[in-house]
Amino acid sequence: MGAFSETFLQAAKVAAKLLRGSLCERYYGLPYDRVLLLDDVEKKQFGTPPSPGLAALCTELARAESGPAWSVARNGTIIEQAQILTTHNLAVLFAEVQLARSLDPRDLASRTFDWVCRRRWPRSVRQCCFSRI
Repeated sequence: MGAFSETFLQAAKVAAKLLRGSLCERYYGLPYDRVLLLDDVEKKQFGTPPSPGLAALCTELARAESGPAWSVARNGTIIEQAQILTTHNLAVLFAEVQLARSLDPRDLASRTFDWVCRRRWPRSVRQCCFSRI
């Protein structure tokens, strides 16, 4: 992979501001402080300006070897890291479109957990395990 566009870098920075110090950052080992310091967009006459620094960071997080070797699997692991860093653009929706105003994130998480539990475990197991929560 060569580089990600400036748009990816902007989305990663929005996610970094929103999730710095969070469980998500710790769980995935995300270096959001490093993301916020990236400022390497290369202005070009034609096309979208790239951020080679973001591509290098995603390559490092994917533990993919750098070099000219092209591989679908290697590129997939790098793209996966970009998606994790940008939260698949969900952070942009919450920050820029202000979805948090119309959606209560805690209520949404609780309802999603309940939905998963209802489909995963029989009623007797749910009553036994979750009646004490």
